[in-house]
Amino acid sequence: MKLVFLYGGTGAGKTTAIARVASVLFKERKLFKILINRKSGYSVDYTYFQQQELDVSSYPHACISCAITGFADLLTAVLQQQQYDFVLVEIEQCCKDIQIGVIQPLLKRFPGLSIGAFQFQDARSVYEQLNKGTYILKLKRAVESLSHLNRHRYIVLTKKDLLTTGQLNRLQYLLAQQFPENQVLLQNSHIESDICDWLNAINRRDTEQNSDVFSENYLLLGEDRSAGWYEAGFEFNGPEAGRAVRLFIQRFNRRVIRKEFVTEHTKVLVYTGNTVEKISFSWGDIPISFPRFTSGMQSVKVLINSRNNGVANSLGRIIERILSKIETSLEVVITALPARENGPEFLCQVYKAENYVS
Repeated sequence: MKLVFLYGGTGAGKTTAIARVASVLFKERKLFKILINRKSGYSVDYTYFQQQELDVSSYPHACISCAITGFADLLTAVLQQQQYDFVLVEIEQCCKDIQIGVIQPLLKRFPGLSIGAFQFQDARSVYEQLNKGTYILKLKRAVESLSHLNRHRYIVLTKKDLLTTGQLNRLQYLLAQQFPENQVLLQNSHIESDICDWLNAINRRDTEQNSDVFSENYLLLGEDRSAGWYEAGFEFNGPEAGRAVRLFIQRFNRRVIRKEFVTEHTKVLVYTGNTVEKISFSWGDIPISFPRFTSGMQSVKVLINSRNNGVANSLGRIIERILSKIETSLEVVITALPARENGPEFLCQVYKAENYVS
């Protein structure tokens, strides 16, 4: 069973996200949703979820701090039923009482419970607060308040298309300074995809590996998936090229895609001689296919292509860093191209490939 808290103010996107999650991924699952805000206390929403009706009339409908005991009782009752795969708790504002009065007792009572938190923010208002330092301080306190939960992952999601590239870069830089131990990405346009990926990862790990997805504690701001797709590229020479490419793909998938560039639009094109092979990635898995390597292959060329040059350059630096650990003598050529030049015809022209394998 998974318990997910969603924090954020009015209009931040919490309800929209849950509705999308329910409609996109969880049509066959049993979910239970609890709405909490400081005006009406808490209530149960039956709109999107299959669930048994619970009697909540005996619980006080006051502010969270006054109703914390009643809410803990309600949540405990839901968890004890063991009928729901996920319990989603939507909270109007981040409340420390929730951490002390609910989460800690629940972990003691349900030791196998997986807990996650998503905080929703308006990206523009976040940026406006940066110069004052109020947002960073607020976010740091929120993250620190959850840091004692070693199985907890704290994810901040922002609405799409609210910040310029420069603003995004500045915000990401400042966040990286405050949270140097965390992987930090910015902006989200497919909220349901981020949450679904996260929940799927929990299910897969719990089922296949019997391990906890929260073993690593880092902050992730959802990537704007509409910003572009990425093609990773590299170029080596010599007899070890095939082995190095295979190692690179495995490491790239494990260390980059899963941690930093999680997107269904990620594509990797590997150029081997006269052919172009396309490789797809999925969350945390070995790539679906590998390129065919020929014994006479002299070089493999790789291209990073993104509509966002900043993202392409960042990904390029990561690739260079990974490749340097595989074979220091390899020469890496990384190029960022504008979106208008991302067609296969252009790629074939650049690399003089005679055949394009789709």
